[in-house]
Amino acid sequence: MNFDHRDLEWQYEQGGMQVINLRVMVCRSCTDKIQPQKRSYIFPPDPEGIEFALPEDYSKTDNPVSPIGFSLIASTAGANIGTLLQAAGLNAAFDGNLQKTVVRRAVSFTPTSSFQNFIGKDWLPGGGLPLSIFTPLSYSVASFSLYGPTNAAISGSSATGVQFQGSSDGVNWTVLYSTTTAGGLGEVMTSLSSNLTTGNFQQHRFAIQSQGQPIAVAQAQFNVATTGINEE
Repeated sequence: MNFDHRDLEWQYEQGGMQVINLRVMVCRSCTDKIQPQKRSYIFPPDPEGIEFALPEDYSKTDNPVSPIGFSLIASTAGANIGTLLQAAGLNAAFDGNLQKTVVRRAVSFTPTSSFQNFIGKDWLPGGGLPLSIFTPLSYSVASFSLYGPTNAAISGSSATGVQFQGSSDGVNWTVLYSTTTAGGLGEVMTSLSSNLTTGNFQQHRFAIQSQGQPIAVAQAQFNVATTGINEE
């Protein structure tokens, strides 16, 4: 079909940030619509983050609390502390998996006969947060459970001493519970409430006596009875 020049019009198309003339003349019924998907967009920069953003304080209100996971902010799960840095490291004892072989648990680096090998939690705020924004937390533990590897003993093949301790400065530790392992494979140690001394502490740990063999812990759990806030 033939068209007169006066019946033709320019074909336009989206080109980046503006509509451009393709310099092609077509009939009115042949004119294509401008394709908006070819348009370029400029997005504004992301907003600035909130300084000293605080997470929801779920762990503080849950009862019982099993401190699973790792965080530098005390209100979420507490920071893992201890000397059991070998094999899978400290985090392995707080990942929620109770059944572990010897290569997947937390292991001490150098066994000692005293209670210098330990694993526990630090509930103090991390990341350099000022006390005006984040108040230190303290917990009173009502009970605990300590799990050994499925294919090894917590320390050697004989019984060994275990102390559950609390501290508010990380230097001076109060013995809240003393017991002895059986020295068997896959041992599970659970405290008796009548024998556990309670009190609000900002740090809790298991101090384990070595029998000349590395210390091995598959999982450590604390059940919180009450929550306290230290007054500064």
